[in-house]
Amino acid sequence: MAIVHVAFKSSSQAPPAAAHANYISREGQYQQRGGVELVESGNMPEFAQADPHRFWVAADTHERANGRAYTEVQIALPRELNRSEREELARQATRELLGDRFAYTMAIHVPVARDNLDQPHMHLMFSERAIDETTRGLAEERFFKRNGAKKDPAWNARAKPEEVREKWVEMMNNAMQRAGHEQRLDARSWAEQGREDLAALVEPKLLGGEDPEAQERRERVEQLRRQRQELPAPHLDQASANRKARAAGRGRGRPDRAAA
Repeated sequence: MAIVHVAFKSSSQAPPAAAHANYISREGQYQQRGGVELVESGNMPEFAQADPHRFWVAADTHERANGRAYTEVQIALPRELNRSEREELARQATRELLGDRFAYTMAIHVPVARDNLDQPHMHLMFSERAIDETTRGLAEERFFKRNGAKKDPAWNARAKPEEVREKWVEMMNNAMQRAGHEQRLDARSWAEQGREDLAALVEPKLLGGEDPEAQERRERVEQLRRQRQELPAPHLDQASANRKARAAGRGRGRPDRAAA
């Protein structure tokens, strides 16, 4: 089942730009990790158009010490879409979120999840420095300086993550509709949707390793996922879910009961 997962990260919380670009592209020391389906870069200034990786090396070199060399949005792609459909959706999201103003590297990864099904997701790594006719031809040393390409303050707005989340859900729902799938998702949290039954089943963060606490958390997550599978789908409102449950009860010869 498709889910809504949109997470913002920045270089202050992750490896340097060049290393992270290699990671999402599965290049350099990460070549053997696999699981990468698509890698594309775009909106590069002239000095990096022939070699997009040069942009991220330059960002590490020339960004000020306390500045963000990049920002990243990680987005879960619907399992229900086939390869060409999810690639089209990822490219659309890149266009809608960045336009032609921000240098980026985008990658789709398709690892196998714990339930042995594909877990497609996209990494959209970009610079907040706006590119236009006045900055596209700058040398790399100047591009990242104070009098070079300016960072767009919109990316620091408090409402920006929610704006991106809402825009993504709209794109994803449209893609699901085009592909003939009935499921629709809601950008609001489960609690905001009135789905307290789902809100109560939020998963704890998993821990690495095999110590007792890590194993206990994994078991708890598996239990929560089983419980969620028994609940009405998130895209159904509670009244619809109750009607479906009552109809199923009548079909099995059980008496109809009012919703609790």
